[in-house]
Amino acid sequence: MVYRIIKFLVKVYLSIFYRVKINGLENLPEGAFMLCSNHISNFDPVVYVAFFKRKIYFLGKAELFKNPILKYLLTQFGMIPIKRGQADMMAIKSAISVLNRGEILGIFPSGTRNKTVEKGQAKSGAALIGARCGCKAVPVSIMSTYKPFSKVVINIGKPIDLAEYKGKKLSADELQSVADGVYDEIVELANK
Repeated sequence: MVYRIIKFLVKVYLSIFYRVKINGLENLPEGAFMLCSNHISNFDPVVYVAFFKRKIYFLGKAELFKNPILKYLLTQFGMIPIKRGQADMMAIKSAISVLNRGEILGIFPSGTRNKTVEKGQAKSGAALIGARCGCKAVPVSIMSTYKPFSKVVINIGKPIDLAEYKGKKLSADELQSVADGVYDEIVELANK
């Protein structure tokens, strides 16, 4: 209930102050998938949650959960805290659980915000999660200055099926190759 009310209010706010344009909604599959996006601002997950019909469970840096009010809001929105810079197995298990329930996991493969979208920014975490589940990875780009009344353009690419990796033990190089392949698609979408 809290989720739907806040989502509605945020969507109204964003619709007043930004011109949100979404291309490629037809590429969103049914069932479980990872929404893999570039990350230019703290507003990115807020825009996705407000404008996508299904609930998205995002991975977010654990530091955000230190403030009790913010922790409550982030928990309501299904955000999963992840300790950056290390293999956070608790967060990875939570992410896999989201996908095993048929839900959407939102992940920023770069692991941090970048004002530019360039090849070589991906870390292997998204590939690790996708390979464990054998789910689809949907590359998505989001571009905006987030200045009032500016455009927010979201381009959704075709799903990349990671089922061939399920149950396989991939090397660090193989995981990085999968991550780079997904992120290269995000770069292409950002340059449309």
